[in-house]
Amino acid sequence: MKKLLLCSDSFLPRWDGVARFLSELIPRIKDEYEIRVLVPRFQGELDSIDGVTIVRLPLSKLKAADYVFSKPKIRKIRAEVAWADIVWTHTIGPIGATAILTASAMKKKLLAYIHSVEWELFSKSLSKNYLRGIVYTGTKAIARVLYNKCTLLMIPTLEFVDQLKANKIRAPAKPVFLGVDTNKFLPPLSKPRAKVRIGLDGQAKVVGYCGRIGREKDLLTLYRGFMRARRQIPGLKLVVVGAGVKDVDTLFKDKNDVLYFGAQDHVIPYLQAMDVYVLPSLTETTSLSTLEAMSCEVPVIVTKVGQVKDYVREGKNGVFFPQKDPYELSRRIIGLINDEKTRYSMGRAARATVVDMYSFEKTLKDIREILAVF
Repeated sequence: MKKLLLCSDSFLPRWDGVARFLSELIPRIKDEYEIRVLVPRFQGELDSIDGVTIVRLPLSKLKAADYVFSKPKIRKIRAEVAWADIVWTHTIGPIGATAILTASAMKKKLLAYIHSVEWELFSKSLSKNYLRGIVYTGTKAIARVLYNKCTLLMIPTLEFVDQLKANKIRAPAKPVFLGVDTNKFLPPLSKPRAKVRIGLDGQAKVVGYCGRIGREKDLLTLYRGFMRARRQIPGLKLVVVGAGVKDVDTLFKDKNDVLYFGAQDHVIPYLQAMDVYVLPSLTETTSLSTLEAMSCEVPVIVTKVGQVKDYVREGKNGVFFPQKDPYELSRRIIGLINDEKTRYSMGRAARATVVDMYSFEKTLKDIREILAVF
């Protein structure tokens, strides 16, 4: 049995797209490989995974936006890399970067899944505008060096090919679209009962967001758009699930008609209670949270970012609005909330899109095919 080392600077109990992906993947392949997982020791309880060794490195005091960096224990990382037949990284933070450099020096088979456009994500997550250009340029340079050392890059969108070429990243790349478990992310048997389960009136109209609370998510636009829509739809509720940057967190706390649930291990009940899902992001790749909402038959209002603009079809399974435009967002919210028939048809089409094109089983099949040749 081959030895597979998964390296990531993001993992449970801290929830984000990378952690969610790994939490779905590892249980499905743990009987096919001897797996060790090298990740930070984030605060909170971490459930064990039978047959999988999780090695957690301590956190440092260095923090950027909502993320606390781990301490790259070089000797420990070197020992883990030496153990492995295949090293598979998912980030280029301290753990991911050190693992890539070490695996390359040891001539290990080295895979990297690029979950996000790091130079866009890191720069847009900063509060200080004067640092954004420096971080953008610096991150592009770091990514270029690290990814060019990899045997193969897995990318979540086809447009990534052009972005890699533009940054002079020449390592072979293969698209592997991310997907969701459509057997788990299901529509509710009763929308009113789903709302009651999370503490709402069963007849309430609900707009929602679920995911990491970061500046690049532009949740201020969501709040402003919601407040404008609320003036025309009395009693409209906004449900927010997630955690992250404190100054954005406080935006939703103790506000009328806003229910802020913080980070949740199980997000399905909240998605099922939503009538409309909003993604106001400035940058994304796949946006698993949007696909999860769609799988629960929730129509979506989104910005044209990453692969979102490819799987959302205007007027069919969702609608678009311009970035940083709360006025148009409010118009879109009002239109869908007031049109139950359209919401229903869009929700059905949204789930069909995910079932047909973005099932996790398809993702798993592609990953197994790649790992089988290493």
